[in-house]
Amino acid sequence: MTTRSFLMSIGTSLASRKIAQALAEVDLDDVLDRMGLTRKRTTPLENLAYFGLGALAGAGAALLFAPAPGRELRATARERLDRLAAAANERMHEAGAKGSAILSRASEGTRHD
Repeated sequence: MTTRSFLMSIGTSLASRKIAQALAEVDLDDVLDRMGLTRKRTTPLENLAYFGLGALAGAGAALLFAPAPGRELRATARERLDRLAAAANERMHEAGAKGSAILSRASEGTRHD
C-alpha cells in the first residue's frame, strides 16, 4: 500500500466518522420543521381504531375473494386435516413396529452373548 492510499483511507474513515456523528445529532422533528412538515402524534386509542378498521377490511376482502363458500372451505380443510392425521398415525404405528423389532433383535443378541 502506498503512502498516498494509506493517507486517503485514514482521511476517508475520519470524514465518515464525522459525518456519522453529525447525522446522529440531527433530530427528525428539526428536519421536518425545515421542510414545513410536522409529525402527527397519535394516541393508543387511535392506533387501536386503525387496527380494528384494518382487521375489518381484511375480513371483508377474505370473504370477497374466498375460493368457495365457508361451509365448503371448512369441509375441505377438515378432510385434509383428517388425511394428514391418518398418515401421521400410520407412520407412528410403522415406527413403533420397527422400534419393537429392533428392540427384540437387540435383546436376542444380548441373550446369545
